[in-house]
Amino acid sequence: MSAGSELLIAIVMAIGIIGTVIPFIPGLALVWFAGAIWTFFDGGDGKRMWILAAMTLLTIIGYAAQFVIPAKAATVSTPAKGTIFLGGLAGLVGFFILPVIGAPIGFLLGIYAGNFLNSNNSSQAWEATIRTTIAFGWAMIIQSICAVLVGLTWIVGLIIT
Repeated sequence: MSAGSELLIAIVMAIGIIGTVIPFIPGLALVWFAGAIWTFFDGGDGKRMWILAAMTLLTIIGYAAQFVIPAKAATVSTPAKGTIFLGGLAGLVGFFILPVIGAPIGFLLGIYAGNFLNSNNSSQAWEATIRTTIAFGWAMIIQSICAVLVGLTWIVGLIIT
């Protein structure tokens, strides 16, 4: 694979890593996809397949964290059914009203509204909102770490192949 192609893959991976913290960019998937493209278009030999397997495992861990950690927090705080959905919907609306920063603001307001509708208690709704937000934050951190590790795995692959 040419140096220009490898530079393009590095740029796509960098965009993907940034995308793990920016809403509506499939960050981790983009990083993995760039690594998979490198694997197959650079020969796809045994070493590269092992590197792709490692990148795939890291990607699965990152996506599992995205679902498991917030679900665990939701189980602890027992939010109303649809609270997370309401938060996501409000985040989407917030994104279009106030690009980029509107998404987290809308998400928080949606989570709070869902919890308040469930409990009719503002302090209880606020505590549940904080727990849910912290869980999503941890999931995003883990997903970002996995994206960086996928990128580093690719760099190691470049060096050893």
